Amino acid sequence: MSDQPSQMPPPPQYWTQPRAALYSWLEGESPALASLYKAAVLMVNDRAFPARLRLVGHAVREISNRLPDALTGTTSKQVQYVQLVDEIQIAWDSAGFQIEDAILDPSASRARTTADAPVSVLRRVESLIREHRAGRRRAERKSEDVFRPKWVNSEVASVALKPISDNWAEIVKFFEECAHEGRSDVETSQGESVLEAKFQRLERILQARAAEFFKPMEELRGILDAANSRAS
Repeated sequence: MSDQPSQMPPPPQYWTQPRAALYSWLEGESPALASLYKAAVLMVNDRAFPARLRLVGHAVREISNRLPDALTGTTSKQVQYVQLVDEIQIAWDSAGFQIEDAILDPSASRARTTADAPVSVLRRVESLIREHRAGRRRAERKSEDVFRPKWVNSEVASVALKPISDNWAEIVKFFEECAHEGRSDVETSQGESVLEAKFQRLERILQARAAEFFKPMEELRGILDAANSRAS
């Protein structure tokens, strides 16, 4: 038996230095997201991987949802859809409201295509819509939170970072569609490059963030703050 220590196999060709650097950065921010990224890279580069399209979509969606929280050290509020709909159901059942009966009742004085909903039900429906709208707004801000330097005013950042955040949001939407609905342009053999191209765009954006694209601006702000402090 050889006394030589076993050597680790070399990394696959697709595990490039930029990908390794991005993985290390993600691991520092969130080990769970780093693992998802590594799994996504493996699947993107293995066209025979079962359920590859949907699994990559789910991995990217999770990264996009959780990375802003990891970077900002906060936890985003989630819309409690199950609870909100349960409240609607309770109010609905308590009111004994049956919209089908109200519409089809031949003795009803109102038009048969309308029905009066109880106020208790409408209030809870309004609450659901309000929470859903707020959740949409939070999701839009998340794209900016990935790239915004902490010292930059949110209004300034919204304008300056819009091209980047819009690009990020468009790519994330593509992968969300992969996760939930599938995409015929990717599911064919001719469209395999679509998935790979979109994933590489996602990586380039994250690599720019990992390389502290905004660090020079943050350093400049620090110098200006220090100069102002000395002058005062």
